[in-house]
Amino acid sequence: MARNNYFVNSTAGQTGGSVKSVTYSYTLDTASTVKSIVTSGAGVGHL
Repeated sequence: MARNNYFVNSTAGQTGGSVKSVTYSYTLDTASTVKSIVTSGAGVGHL
């Protein structure tokens, strides 16, 4: 399933598919902030 994707130096991805619903709650981060979220928590001393 593809939605709310953020493409940088890339062509559009594939569309279609499905995802089974999850049994827990979560909050989506905007696609444009994922890189900074991941890199800020990566590396030595980060769990």
